[in-house]
Amino acid sequence: LQRKDPSAVFAMALFTFILFFSICILGLGLYLKKLSKEYYLLAACKRMKTVDGSKVSDKVYIVPGRTIFGNNFDILHSNPEDIFNFCRDIYQRTKDKSYVLLYYTGCIYSITSPEAVQEVFQSQTLITKGLIYDFVRPFLGNGLLVSRGQHWHNRRKLLTPAFHFNILQSFNEVFKSESLKLVHLLSAKKDQNVNLNEIISAFTLNSVCETALGVSLDDISGSSEYRKTIHELELVMVDRLCNPFMYFNWIFYLFGDYKGFYKNLKVAHDFSSKIIQKKREEFQKSQAATGTAHENDVEIGKRKRYAMLDTLFQAESQGVIDHQGICDEVNTFMFEGYDTTATCLIFLLLNLAVHPDIQDECYREVKNCGER
Repeated sequence: LQRKDPSAVFAMALFTFILFFSICILGLGLYLKKLSKEYYLLAACKRMKTVDGSKVSDKVYIVPGRTIFGNNFDILHSNPEDIFNFCRDIYQRTKDKSYVLLYYTGCIYSITSPEAVQEVFQSQTLITKGLIYDFVRPFLGNGLLVSRGQHWHNRRKLLTPAFHFNILQSFNEVFKSESLKLVHLLSAKKDQNVNLNEIISAFTLNSVCETALGVSLDDISGSSEYRKTIHELELVMVDRLCNPFMYFNWIFYLFGDYKGFYKNLKVAHDFSSKIIQKKREEFQKSQAATGTAHENDVEIGKRKRYAMLDTLFQAESQGVIDHQGICDEVNTFMFEGYDTTATCLIFLLLNLAVHPDIQDECYREVKNCGER
C-alpha cells in the first residue's frame, strides 16, 4: 500500500474540522435567529406579543438597558429610594406611555394609563404571579397575594364576604378612635420634627389588626418589633430584586443574608401567631356561648363587629381551610394592609404639605362633615 502524505492527511483533517465547525456555527446562527423571535437573547427574556400582531414598541416604550443584558443590571445594589427614582426617571422619558423592562425572569410591564390598569385589574385570568413574588412566599405562604389558579379563586370567594359593605361600616368607630389617637400624638409633637414612617406605620398596623383581624394591639406585645422586622424583610427582598444572581435560592443561601432573613421571618410569624391565638380563644368562647356562629352577622354588624378572622375560623370548622391557610392569609393581610396603607397616607400628607390650598379645602370638607 502506498503511504499517504502526512501533510495531505493533516489538510484533509483540517478541512473536515473547519467544515464541521462552519456547519455548527451556521446551525447555531439559524437556531439563535429563530430563538430571537421568541426571546431577547442577551437579556434571557421572553418577548412580549400584542394581541393584534403589531409591534410591541408601537404600543409601549421598551426601556433600553444600561448594559447589553437588557435591564438585568440597571438597579444592581440599589436601595428603595434609588428604585423609586429609577422608575420616575423612566416615566418622565416615556411621556405618559406605559413601558417594559427586560429581565431574565420575564418582561415587567409598568402600566401608566388608567384604561390599561382597569383591564388588568378586572381580568380573571391575569392572576399568575411572576418569579419575583417567590421572594415573599416564605413569608406569606400560599396567601391570596401569591396564590394562583383555582386556589386563588377559592380563597377570594371565601374572603370576599368578610369585606361586605355593612361590615366595613362597622369599622368606622375603630378608624375614628385610631385617628384621634394619631391627631393627639401629632399635636403633642407640633413643634418638633417627627418620623412619619414610624408614626403612620403604627397607626395603620393598629387599624388593620383591630378591623380585619378583630384584635387590639393594646393587648399584644411586640408590635414595634414586628414593624421593624417587616422593614428588615423588605430590605432583603429589595436586595434580591436588584441582583439577578440572588434570584437563585442556592446563591441567596450561600452569599445573601439568608440567616438574617429567616431570623426576622420567625419574629414576624410568631407575632401573627399571637394574634391568631388570641382571636381563636375569643371565637371559641363565642361559639360556646351561642352554640354556633351567627350566620347573619353581616346584617347585624351593630351587635358584633365581624372580622376577617371570624370568617376564616368558621371556614376552618367546616373543613374549607386549615390552620396553615389561616396563617398565610393573616400574614398576607397584615403585610399588605398596614405597609401599603402607611405609604399612601405618608404620600397624602406630603402632598397636603406641598399644596396648602388643597389642605385648606380638605379641612373645610372635614369640618362640614363633622357638623352634620
